[in-house]
Amino acid sequence: MAMNANMYGFAGHSLVTPHFAIKQAWWTTERITAKVTRTFVTSKLRGEERDFLAQQVPFGEGLTDSTYMDWILDKCKRLFLILAEVGVPDQIFGCIDDAWTDDDLPIPLHSIPSLELSVEPDDALNQRFHDTQFRYLLRELQPGSHISYGPSEHIPMEHVNTAPPAVTLQVCDRVHFPGKPNEVFMRRKVNLVEKDTGKDHRESFMRDIQEAQRLQHPHIAPVWASYTSEDAAYILSNFVGEHTLGTFIDHRGPTQWKQLPPARQLPLLLEWMHCLADTVAFLHRRGVAHTAIRPSNILINRQNRIAFADVGALRTFQRGKKIDKIESYDYAASESHLASRSTHAAQISPSPAVLHPGTLRDLPSTTPFMSDIYSLACVFLDILTFILRGKTTDFVKFRTTRPTSVPGSPRSPRGKSDTSFHSDPEKILEWITMLKNESERRSEQIFRGFPDLLLLIRRMLAQNPALRPTAIEVREQLQSIFLIPSMSFSSDQGLLPGFVE
Repeated sequence: MAMNANMYGFAGHSLVTPHFAIKQAWWTTERITAKVTRTFVTSKLRGEERDFLAQQVPFGEGLTDSTYMDWILDKCKRLFLILAEVGVPDQIFGCIDDAWTDDDLPIPLHSIPSLELSVEPDDALNQRFHDTQFRYLLRELQPGSHISYGPSEHIPMEHVNTAPPAVTLQVCDRVHFPGKPNEVFMRRKVNLVEKDTGKDHRESFMRDIQEAQRLQHPHIAPVWASYTSEDAAYILSNFVGEHTLGTFIDHRGPTQWKQLPPARQLPLLLEWMHCLADTVAFLHRRGVAHTAIRPSNILINRQNRIAFADVGALRTFQRGKKIDKIESYDYAASESHLASRSTHAAQISPSPAVLHPGTLRDLPSTTPFMSDIYSLACVFLDILTFILRGKTTDFVKFRTTRPTSVPGSPRSPRGKSDTSFHSDPEKILEWITMLKNESERRSEQIFRGFPDLLLLIRRMLAQNPALRPTAIEVREQLQSIFLIPSMSFSSDQGLLPGFVE
C-alpha cells in the first residue's frame, strides 16, 4: 500500500504509510518544474522525434522564434508529463501545433478526442488521459483563497498523525500541505446539503467565509483558506487548538500551562479575560453579536494563546459542530429563554445577530449584544473560580437547582436538575461574594484586583440587560483593573502584554 501510494503521486501517511517512511510524491508546481527539463524531455522521445525539438513552432507569423523544446518548457510541462504517463509523449508536437497549453487543463473528457492522441479513436486512451491529468494539475490552497475541487481532482493535503488532548477537538482534522509537515492546520468539515430536505447551503457558506475574512481579529481563529469538495465544505485555520477553555479547566491545568514559570500562570488567565473582552468589543463595534460564547467555543493552542473558534453568528460554520445543548443552555442569558415565553415576545425577542453599527444605540436592551455580555460574564466567572479553587466542579454543584424551585424559570434540557447560570441568580451572586471574600484572604498581589473584577462580573450578569455594561466598557474596565499598581505582574514581555490594540 505504501509503495502504491508513492508510485501514484499522492503518498500520505497513516498506520501503514508512516510520514517518516514515505517521501512525498505530490506533483506540485515546484516538483514539475524540477522534473521537466531538457534532459527529461529528450529522454522520452525517439531519435527522429528529438530532432523536431529544435525546430521552430509553425505558428506566430514571425512573432516568436520559440522551438518545440522552448514551448514545452515554457507552456506545456504538465501536458508533456500527462502524455508521457499515458504512453504517447510524441503527441506533444501535434498538441503544440494546435496551440494546446497547460492553461487549457483540465480538458473535459468530451474534448479529449480533439487532441488526436492516436490514429484510430481510442476511448480507453482518452479516459486514461482524462484521469491522469488531475495528478499533475494540483490546485494548491493559498492564504485567503477558496477552491471548489471537482470530483476527479486530488486535493494536495495530508493528515497529521497527532491528536489534541481535548477529545471534543479530535473531530477536527489536522493537516499539512505537501513538503511542509511543520505548518499544521486545523480542518473543520461543514456539510452543505441537508439530508432530509436537500437544501443546499453553498451560497450561505460563501457569504459566511467573506464575513469571517472581514472579522479578522488576533483572538478569533482565522479562516486561513477554505474549499469545497462534493457536498461538503472545509475550513482551514492556522490556529490549532489543543484544548477548549472547558477542557483546559477540566484538566485542572494541562501540561502546556504547567510548564510555564509559576509567576506567569495566573497572570496568563487574566490576560485571557481581556483578550476575550477585546474580541467581543471588536465584534460589537462592527455590528456583529457573537451569539455563542461558551467554553467549548473558545480554543487554546499549544503556545497558550486563546481565541474564539469562530463567530456564532456565522450560521453555516456551526453546521460542522456537535453542539452541546446543555452547555448552550447553561451559558445563555436568561432573556434568551424567557423571551419566547413572555407575552411581549414580539417586543423583547433577540434582534438579528448582524446589524448595521449605526443602529446600535437605538436597539432595545434585549439584543444579542447584551446577551453576549451575560455569557462572557459566565466564562469570566469560570476563569476566576478556576484561579481561586483550581476547579469549577464545586461551582457547578453550588448553582444546580431544580426547575420547580424557581417559579417561572424555563425547563432545563437536563431534565431533573438545572446547572445554568440563569436558573437561580441569587446563588450566582452568593458565589461571587464567596469568591470575593476568599480573594481578600489571599496575600499575593495578583488577588488585590479581584473584588473589582467580581463587581464588574456582577454588573455583566444583571437580570435587566439594560443595566449591563457594553463590551467596550468591559474591556476598558478590565484594562484599568489590570494596570493598577497593586495588580501589576512581572512578565518577560512586559505588563500583561497585548492589552492595547
